[in-house]
Amino acid sequence: MHKRFCVPAALLLLLVCTVSLTPAGSTQEEYDDYYLDEEDYKEDGLSSKERASQQQHFLDQESLHLQAHGEKAEALVERAADGYAETEEQQLQQQQQQQQQQWQ
Repeated sequence: MHKRFCVPAALLLLLVCTVSLTPAGSTQEEYDDYYLDEEDYKEDGLSSKERASQQQHFLDQESLHLQAHGEKAEALVERAADGYAETEEQQLQQQQQQQQQQWQ
């Protein structure tokens, strides 16, 4: 029984690690472009300073991308909370009206 759960758990762990290591909103090619091995550094002729600048630009873009998604998520949560509060208030008003009608 123990072996039966080890393989799926290991595959799930591998999938989670793979997904979490790829930057959000980027393709694997874009990610690879910024993380080349030493031979590729020599071939493209970029200095380490230029490479660092490119990597920082990439990280800045990713940060902006994630920030935008975070702001959208916050707005959705606020709208949902407002909608829930409004619905709750309407239900309370309906209950009060029904109670008033029953007393009349």
